[in-house]
Amino acid sequence: MPVAELLLEIGCEELPAGYLAPAVRALADGVLELLAELHVPATGLTTYETPRRLAICLAEVAEVQATREVERRGPAVSVAYDAGGKLTRAGEGFLRSAGVAEAELIRIHGTKGDYLGARIREGGGATRALLAARLPEVIRTLSFPKAMRWGSGTWRFARPVHWILCLLGGAVVDFAVDGVAAGKFTYGHRFIAPAACEVSGLESYLASLREAAVEPEPGRRAATIQARAATLGDEAGGRVVVDASLLDEVTHLVEQPDCCLGRFDEAFLALPREVLVTSMAKNQRYFPVEATAGGPLLSCFVAVTNSHPAAAANVRAGNERVLRARLADARFFWDEDRKRPLISRLADLAGVTLHERLGSVRGRVARMEEIAVALATEVGGAEVEAVRRAVQLAKADLTSHMVVEFTSLQGVMGRYYAAHDGEQPAVCLAIEEHYRPRFAGDLLPASSLGRLVAVAERLDVVCGGFAVGLIPTGSQDPFGLRRAGLGLIQICLDAGWDIDLAPQVARNLELLAAEGVQVAASAAAQLRDFLGQRLHYALCSHGVAEEVVRAVLAAGATRPVDARARAAALAELRQDPSFADIATSFKRVNRILPDGFVGAAVDRAVLTEVAERELLAACEQVELLAAPLRAAGDYGQLLRRLVTLRPAVDRFFEDILVMAQEEAVRRARLSLLARVRHLFDGLADMSQLAAEG
Repeated sequence: MPVAELLLEIGCEELPAGYLAPAVRALADGVLELLAELHVPATGLTTYETPRRLAICLAEVAEVQATREVERRGPAVSVAYDAGGKLTRAGEGFLRSAGVAEAELIRIHGTKGDYLGARIREGGGATRALLAARLPEVIRTLSFPKAMRWGSGTWRFARPVHWILCLLGGAVVDFAVDGVAAGKFTYGHRFIAPAACEVSGLESYLASLREAAVEPEPGRRAATIQARAATLGDEAGGRVVVDASLLDEVTHLVEQPDCCLGRFDEAFLALPREVLVTSMAKNQRYFPVEATAGGPLLSCFVAVTNSHPAAAANVRAGNERVLRARLADARFFWDEDRKRPLISRLADLAGVTLHERLGSVRGRVARMEEIAVALATEVGGAEVEAVRRAVQLAKADLTSHMVVEFTSLQGVMGRYYAAHDGEQPAVCLAIEEHYRPRFAGDLLPASSLGRLVAVAERLDVVCGGFAVGLIPTGSQDPFGLRRAGLGLIQICLDAGWDIDLAPQVARNLELLAAEGVQVAASAAAQLRDFLGQRLHYALCSHGVAEEVVRAVLAAGATRPVDARARAAALAELRQDPSFADIATSFKRVNRILPDGFVGAAVDRAVLTEVAERELLAACEQVELLAAPLRAAGDYGQLLRRLVTLRPAVDRFFEDILVMAQEEAVRRARLSLLARVRHLFDGLADMSQLAAEG
């Protein structure tokens, strides 16, 4: 089957950096799905993206559709033929639509009778014509976080589209989207080489763009930026601080990258490092330069440019001017903020609204203080007065000039301002640490004080959200409750704090209600399930098997550290060859007991059979050994003791009719089995595992 190269490019105004990679993936997926739908084989996908273009190439696309035989079903035979065996109008209509002779018709057997049918050969169409008809649909349906219309057209795209290049085997695929016709031209760098470039295929496409000051491969642009920035850092006597996310962003902001070295007044180096880095990297997308790895910053930066080389001096001066203004503002904020003790800002938090139904940040701090103090009393590791001080200062920097301007520095600035005021180092550190983890994979708080404040805050976040019905749905979680819940679980696990979250949640909801918040009646139950889901995710993320986590959490999910210990013990026991047998035995016990049956004291007098007396004796022996093991949290030994019940359980089921006719005997036997099941309470629901086997 002959094949040809397919090249497609959409040229437009500058796209936001974050749009490029998802958009070019969506374009590639759309084209591949279209070709699959059309039964056109295609291989050798490559993609290219710059701020002004999205492009894909398929090295080998069949020039003709694959042919195939399909079976088409028509009307029921009883409808397709009359009593004389002649085709009715319905039958003739199907004959015409199928394009076959009457002799070629077949009968298809169905559950409700026979139907008229035909075997038809489809395919064989020219790929060029098929693409011309269907590619506009693929291009039109590309979606973006924000799209726009322009001119008098109806096409919605992230930015106005100026050209479409589409070649199959070097020849134009003839179509148009909202008046923009596909052709064989691409365009170079807007400032350096804006003229049209005629293209005959991928090789000439790449060569033409590079000659026209456009590097279409983002990987090569990133490598150029890194190499050039490193050279400039060396020239400045230091090393460039390259953040991966910033590198990715600037790579997608330029078509032909270059870098320039800018400088600023050394006096600004008196500002905290985080302020300087935020001003440069986050606000201006500059790379800071440090003296040595992790050392002090130098008074210079590297900016990525996309302009004509002749404008390099002006570009550098412009970048320096903008940064100078930002740093001057930052220095003003720094000086002004330190004129007030940080603790004096605590009262200001009464004017910062959390949510219209949840009150102020000051209210949150008060709840955090009570919860954190109670936790400190339970788990230890920090003095109560230090806990109180850390909580009171944790959110105080939210009203500072610096944090209002640079919100990402909340907590960081609180640490600096607290240190300036002479607060204890542990308190200063906790102010910053309590925000961790900020995102997936972030560091967790390392100090006990930081952990206590962090747990107290996250408890209030999730309790407040569920109290007023701000519950995450699907992919929507605007108040970050999932992140807060997972962070809460992760911190407890990391610290090894075996605390029960249920009473903590209950107390937090009480505090909310005491402040006039209308707490939903279902909040506590919903929070139990929600935090259980977060614990499920956390344990699975650490490599615990899904079915083990499910079994363990079914027996109790409010103590994360305890659940982790039970999961570890159960996972180890599963490696034992006899494990499947005990799981099956437990399943039999669970299945025969009526729902909700808890049993009563076993009446020994009616247990006269050997098998039931053996099971009772085995159960009593394990109960004696299990109590101290359970109290010590030695779940490995506890499970191994429980496994010893298996022979007695199996013999019981082999020899004993549980549902005996005599009510007293039946109840005694059911109570005995309930006693066996009770040994697993709070440990694991073994039936969850048995179901897997």
